[in-house]
Amino acid sequence: QRGLLGRAVFTALYPHSTKMEDSSMLSLNTWDDAILIFGMALAWESLFQAFASVLTHVFGKSKLSELGPSYAVAFTHATLVTLRGIMHYRDFWNAPADKALVYSNEEPWGSAGRAVEFTCRIFLAWLFSDLYHVLKSFPKLGSWDTIAHHIVFIWCCFMAAGYRLVPYGFAWLILGEASSLPLNIRWFLINTGHGSSKAMKLTNIAFAVSFLAVRGLLYGRGLFHLLFNVEIIMAQPHVPPSVAFGLVSVIVAGFLLNIFWMRRIFQIALGTRKSKSVRKA
Repeated sequence: QRGLLGRAVFTALYPHSTKMEDSSMLSLNTWDDAILIFGMALAWESLFQAFASVLTHVFGKSKLSELGPSYAVAFTHATLVTLRGIMHYRDFWNAPADKALVYSNEEPWGSAGRAVEFTCRIFLAWLFSDLYHVLKSFPKLGSWDTIAHHIVFIWCCFMAAGYRLVPYGFAWLILGEASSLPLNIRWFLINTGHGSSKAMKLTNIAFAVSFLAVRGLLYGRGLFHLLFNVEIIMAQPHVPPSVAFGLVSVIVAGFLLNIFWMRRIFQIALGTRKSKSVRKA
């Protein structure tokens, strides 16, 4: 049984749900999930401290030991959710539009949806953990745009999971983290004095290609599917129009931002623009 505080939190997050036990809701509103996400965040923090210990031992007190743990954790997170994202994308590849855009208890979509839920918790825990370090070291790991990015995605995760929306969308969105892998490698190359090396050139190319693949083509295909079937989301009686419109608007804005970034990324990859240390995305 949830206590009074739990009901207050639930009502604040999901004001349009008619009751606590609404079967249309996922379980991201329970205290069990709060404890799970908190435990996952502690696991990310433990990994951060382990990386910090190793980097301090190897490089002493330096930029690498101060900021490197955050990039190392981000690389680990991106690897994990990319692998899980591939699984989710495969599971929902041939799903009917209504099963791809709204969670279902019907198998095999039910078990596939529960797997997405778990990855969503991993992602949320990392967002909270990383946001803590961004604020703690502000503005060294990122400025207000990074803070806004994390807060917006935390909101999206709670709304999408809470109102049982876009499990397939989560799959192709989380695969965008694949482009973070070469981005984080790039940071370490720059900060270990290999910014002009052949490895750096190959990493820039890998970053550009992966960005185009997952944040351009894959994202664009998924966005087309979402917009073509958006009436399914809008027609859900338990979803407030503001939530549905907000989620779709954020996803569309994300794609436009990716297109805006793409020109700069390819200029760096082709060597026509000066390379800089870029904050993980």
